[in-house]
Amino acid sequence: MHKGKLVEQIVADMHDVPGVKVACNVFLPPKGGSGRKREIDVLITGELAGYPVRIAIECKNERKPVGAPKMDGFIGKLDYVGIPPQHGIYVSAIGFTCGALERAKHDGVKTLILKGLAEDRLTASVGEAFQSIVYLLPEVVNMSIINNVPQSADPQEILLFYNEQGEICGTVPDLIWQKWLNGEPKSILGEHELSLDVPPNWHQIVNGKVEPTLSASAKVRVLGLLITLGGSFEQHQLVDASSKRVEKFQVNASFDIRKKVYPVTRIWTEDEFEGIIRRPEALRVNIGRIRLPRISIGYMYWPPSERIVNAAAQLIKGFDKDKKPLLPKPAELLKLERTDLSALWEPIWSGHPSIQKRNNH
Repeated sequence: MHKGKLVEQIVADMHDVPGVKVACNVFLPPKGGSGRKREIDVLITGELAGYPVRIAIECKNERKPVGAPKMDGFIGKLDYVGIPPQHGIYVSAIGFTCGALERAKHDGVKTLILKGLAEDRLTASVGEAFQSIVYLLPEVVNMSIINNVPQSADPQEILLFYNEQGEICGTVPDLIWQKWLNGEPKSILGEHELSLDVPPNWHQIVNGKVEPTLSASAKVRVLGLLITLGGSFEQHQLVDASSKRVEKFQVNASFDIRKKVYPVTRIWTEDEFEGIIRRPEALRVNIGRIRLPRISIGYMYWPPSERIVNAAAQLIKGFDKDKKPLLPKPAELLKLERTDLSALWEPIWSGHPSIQKRNNH
């Protein structure tokens, strides 16, 4: 793109807002109605209190600062087409001489310097950009249940709760999961202590005897799963030539979203997270923190998915003397769980109490 056209296009884009019309290289007739038309690099037209308003912008991308003669020429052109000099803006990629600034100030023309071009001024300056999405996954560190039984012969009994009809109605991981869905712990990386609320009609069966739960708690570690999309950005500023104040600011960023698989970085603490995303040389676009819809416990996501339960059922190797299924080893189940994040959105097992309760309602 021609140097001058590049500045014109950038300036036009920076002024393209709702309610106005922005056009490049517009030829206007003289205010008298007859004569040679004059070209306006960027013309902005709109209305103010019901009256039409035109703002003319001259753009220059030359090796030397704009001097007084060129400023005289622009002011003369404004008078020729009937646009007040107070509605004129002169944009230069290099700057202005003192004489040009004095002439502009005398007639009310605004002088701006465009920042953000490459050194050759043939293209926009391009920088590195990255977009970060952080998914939060709570990992259960430990669970604690206090009841009247000093020790259980079967640790699995501690995890299960029964209703008044003697049917399994939930588990300790379910209580943690519900806490997470209700916003506890907060979306802060690191370890958190949770006090679990056991419904009054839930109880445990330990050693064949119904036992009330006195208290329940858990420690969870909120883990961050960071996905970063790489890209580039262009940044432009229009700076007042006299006061050096930024009048307009524009950033255009683009990211490569064609990939189907993105690497995931595991982060454990807030300090670690800040160290990763705070890169002063690049543009950061942080989408925010997304709480995943499941928790992680041991070797699987909870609640279990329909796929996991069906696959695990194929690994059951019979039953013990008490007719309890011989469950597969954790290492075997670990191979079943998918490692990509999409597994966390898989349908919950239809036999899970939360699904049963929903169906009953």
